[in-house]
Amino acid sequence: VATYQADVAPTLMVLGATIHLAGPEGERSLPIAEFFQLDGIKRNVLKDGELVVKITLPEESSEWQGIYKKLRLRESWDFPEAGVAAAWRLSGDGSLAELRIATTALESIPRLHAEEVSSIISEGWKGKESIVALAKSIQRTVKPVNNTAFPPNYRKKMTRVLCERALEPLGDL
Repeated sequence: VATYQADVAPTLMVLGATIHLAGPEGERSLPIAEFFQLDGIKRNVLKDGELVVKITLPEESSEWQGIYKKLRLRESWDFPEAGVAAAWRLSGDGSLAELRIATTALESIPRLHAEEVSSIISEGWKGKESIVALAKSIQRTVKPVNNTAFPPNYRKKMTRVLCERALEPLGDL
């Protein structure tokens, strides 16, 4: 089972992108987070003869801010060994209105961490305390595949660090 190593998918996930497909049965669209699914053979929901036509972002994505952090072997262009995309939207009073986090290069598909984020947000955002709790929660849930340059345990630990760094701008909220 290969590790999914790409930077763009998690950033599109946290921005709420829609993927548009076309094939012999017609056209269909779905949230990009639902496009990536493991069934034991495939890592996505493409049907025979289907192609990706385009990817669109919702208009409100311009209201979001975000950061992508990655662990890589070299400082120059390189595939991620672990990647964390975070996007957030602030309310009119400057408080956190919404938050999304996705990871890549850890498992066979990129993953949106909606449950982990929802759990922390439901308790009320407490700045740095919430960042640490959320980063630890995501670290616990990822299951890195053992087929990249860095060992799985190191990549799992670095996921927490990458989460904390990506969420740093939210520390004072």
